[in-house]
Amino acid sequence: MDNLFAMPYQHQAFGLAIQSDLELLNLPRLAGSLPFAPVHIQSGALPAQLEGATLRRGYFQAAEGRLLVQVSQVGKLLIEKGESIRYEAQPGAEPAALRLALINLGLSVILHQRGALALHASAVATPGGAVLFCGERGAGKSTLAAALHQRGWSLVCDDKAALYPAEKERIQVIPSFPELRLWQDALEHLQMEKGNAEKNPGFNKFNLGLQEGFHASPLPLYAIYHLQPAETAEVEIKTLNGMEKFQVVRQNTYINQFLRGLGLLPNHFTLASLVAAQIPVYRVRRPARLNRLDALADLVDARLRQA
Repeated sequence: MDNLFAMPYQHQAFGLAIQSDLELLNLPRLAGSLPFAPVHIQSGALPAQLEGATLRRGYFQAAEGRLLVQVSQVGKLLIEKGESIRYEAQPGAEPAALRLALINLGLSVILHQRGALALHASAVATPGGAVLFCGERGAGKSTLAAALHQRGWSLVCDDKAALYPAEKERIQVIPSFPELRLWQDALEHLQMEKGNAEKNPGFNKFNLGLQEGFHASPLPLYAIYHLQPAETAEVEIKTLNGMEKFQVVRQNTYINQFLRGLGLLPNHFTLASLVAAQIPVYRVRRPARLNRLDALADLVDARLRQA
């Protein structure tokens, strides 16, 4: 495992060099070298119990630096010390579901273990930095990012944003990989062709690889918009303050439920506090209907151009 090119697939995403025995579609091939130790992804038999676990729940067991988790319809993942992800796929597991589990859950844990803050968010690049859109599943993060991409804004990430403290503790966003994850109705509304896009198992949602319009270098975090579908006729934008901003970051943290068992709560609190102290956060109550998407995208587009 010390040889970076020992496995058949070498990718890069979130500033990580990833060496894997499974191809991760839409993740760019590793170009040159990165300054950090690689992440190894490899299949193998996994234990039923995690030795030394300090937190056990129905589907996961955690100890400092290690997480064993059972993923429904996929199998088991063991993520260790920010360095490796081992997986044991259950019989009949779909490759697309396994890939999503490795990227969504596995790499989120790795990012937290390496000192990052992984947020459930999409982002576009602006002259001032990365603008994030966060919210619960179905809030419209990916759809808004896709609509802004059509308006000329380059994608930084979709579904997950990796935030790191950089020089003088300024928060930076590390790009993910050129992919948008869109529901069928969003694709139709945006008049986007899904082509050979991978379909999410069990959902009418597609992983659409982008050929252009991806920003591949780190950016300072400029602003966060928290999307909330609501029974409202118009888009309403409110500036948040203090604890409201901290709660947005906390509630939209990827794999929040594992942080205590992994011993990562102190670092999470520090990073979430830095974000809340430095970055403007806005709550966006938007009409829930997809046919009002254009009004939201036009409004956000105008705000980004005025910034």
